[in-house]
Amino acid sequence: MILRDDSGHIIFSTCRSVLRCEDALEAEIQACLEGLMLSLQYSELPIIIDTDCSQLVATVQDHSLDRSSLMHLFLEIKRLSSQNRICKFVKVDTSQIRVSQLPR
Repeated sequence: MILRDDSGHIIFSTCRSVLRCEDALEAEIQACLEGLMLSLQYSELPIIIDTDCSQLVATVQDHSLDRSSLMHLFLEIKRLSSQNRICKFVKVDTSQIRVSQLPR
C-alpha cells in the first residue's frame, strides 16, 4: 500500500503478506481494506484508491447487497468509505501501480 498526497508524492508505504485468502480477489480486497483504514488514520486528505481489480471497483460502487463469501469485507469497505471523507475507487492499468511492486 502506498499513501500519496494530491501531487503524487509518497507519504508512506507498507507491505505485508496476506496469510490466508482463498483467491486473488480476496487478497485485493484485504489490501484495499487495510489501505483504506491506514489512509483514514494517517491522513485528512481525500482518498482515491487505485486498483487494477475491476471486480473490486464494480462491487464497491454497486449499491446492491453483495451476497458472496466476501460480503463482510465489501461491507466494511463500503462502511469506511461512506464516512464524511471524499473517497473514490478507480480502476487503473497494472502498469500505473507498478511502483508498489519495486524492491525497497
